[in-house]
Amino acid sequence: MIVDWFLLGGILVSAAFGAGIQPVPMLGILYFPLLSLYFEVGRLANAKTWKRFLLAVLFSSLGMFVAFIGALNDDDANAFSADCLVVLGYAFVVACLVLTAAIAQKAIRDIAIITTVTAGAASKSSWFLPILVFLERVDSLVYAAGWAGVWRLIYTASPFGSLGHPALLVVYWSDILQLASIFGHDGVVFLFAWGGAAIAHILVSSPFPANVNNTSESTGSGNESHNNNDLLTWGRFRKTIQTSLGAFLFTLILIGIIGGFRVSSWGAGGTFFQQSISQHLPDKTIFGCVITDGSATDPAPIFARSQVLANNNARVILWNEESVQIIGTTAEALLQTNASHFAEKNNLLLGITYEVFDDASMAASRNMFVVFDVSGAQVITYQKSDPVPLVEAGVVAGPRIVPTVNLSNFTTRGSSTYNVGGGICFDVSSFPMRSELAGRLGVDIMLQPAWTWGAIANFDFPGAIITTVEAGYTLLRCSSRGFSGVIDGYGRVLYSLPVGKDEEFLVTVPITKRVFALYPYFGFLFGWMCLAIYLSVWGLILATWRKDFLARGGKKVLSAYTPTVSV
Repeated sequence: MIVDWFLLGGILVSAAFGAGIQPVPMLGILYFPLLSLYFEVGRLANAKTWKRFLLAVLFSSLGMFVAFIGALNDDDANAFSADCLVVLGYAFVVACLVLTAAIAQKAIRDIAIITTVTAGAASKSSWFLPILVFLERVDSLVYAAGWAGVWRLIYTASPFGSLGHPALLVVYWSDILQLASIFGHDGVVFLFAWGGAAIAHILVSSPFPANVNNTSESTGSGNESHNNNDLLTWGRFRKTIQTSLGAFLFTLILIGIIGGFRVSSWGAGGTFFQQSISQHLPDKTIFGCVITDGSATDPAPIFARSQVLANNNARVILWNEESVQIIGTTAEALLQTNASHFAEKNNLLLGITYEVFDDASMAASRNMFVVFDVSGAQVITYQKSDPVPLVEAGVVAGPRIVPTVNLSNFTTRGSSTYNVGGGICFDVSSFPMRSELAGRLGVDIMLQPAWTWGAIANFDFPGAIITTVEAGYTLLRCSSRGFSGVIDGYGRVLYSLPVGKDEEFLVTVPITKRVFALYPYFGFLFGWMCLAIYLSVWGLILATWRKDFLARGGKKVLSAYTPTVSV
């Protein structure tokens, strides 16, 4: 009982400091083995699964609630405002969904036990029993597939996108982060869940075969003879990686090696081996950002501040999200005309943002981002597609697209052409489906105006990092009350600046073509495949439970069964 409460306390703390607003990455990763260990201990004690499930959901959701308690609050709002109840509800739903993976894992084991103990009474109609018995050997992979598949469903259907997604913890380990270039968020959470289950299993199992330290001593001659010549044989290695923990560690090391090469060699301009960086210098641009508090109704002062940046040789200027508020299409057309003239006069790339209301009642609005090239042509028009619930009430959602255009003459090598895309705030950093599309469209540079509030900026910026790896583009981000900066296609932060409400900055940054990533082409299917496998397993479980568990006295078998603790 003491162990249970100790593990539940660990689950609460690790969830609270997991992939939240103020993460402690190692604590967040510890959540997975602690959670799996909690269910493993229950298995050994023949405890009721549903009770452990409810307690795990309670402590996990409370931890996630603490992690995001102020996510929907403005800068000066009390953390315990009414909006925090929405966060609590979201956390509870997420915990209920993802922790069904633990129930599935336990059910697979129970069915395998009943099938083994009562083999003679097997139902001929249960042709799928051998499948479930086999799955018991790889139940940690089924568990991991449940996590990856359910999270894919959550951030596809939820208006909060990837809020709370554990994959964001990996942005602090650049080598492992490269896994996102192949399997995205889904691959990372699969790795975490698999590792947690493997570690928990080994902790409640015999760590070594009985003869691993087998030695014989010859005392007659005074010499000692050790029969340890087979410790490093291929057979022993093969048996090791056939265990769940061995396979996980081997995979983790492989991912780290490949990711390390990707960053240190390909990420250095393809310089291998130990070449001078001066031979592979990237293209550069001078990036300027104008930041406002979003309450302006007259764009003239913002244009004036932009002119100061232009006079200091800015080649790309972005305004933060919703820099100015206007009413009606006439005012919108005038703003766009002035922006076009500004871009043409200063021979630069200009991205303006505004919130346009339909009429003076200000009941409904559109959150817009419009880009003009060096000739003054309007090349990108984007309407925010996923307004944040509660925070952006009344904002009309636009289509889920990634507008792109081939542009040149905004970098130091003016002849170079880049595929430039655009998106607003959480549309880019919290909805991985957008990185899939951007990657398939071959976006080299993504322009992202943003506006964050309260403490949520600490979550949004890491989200932007992992999506750049998924898509492979370089991100130019201009945000108010958060982090502005530049992130390359390997997830490396080339420049970052915490900013407030009224300031601007100008910085020279490297610009490169898109880094190739497999995720947009087929890697995004991994999460859907995990979901399909997971749902299929649940179908087999439910069918077996109905046909065989009750008919074969499943409860009696399990209550009399003593769980083994061998690997």
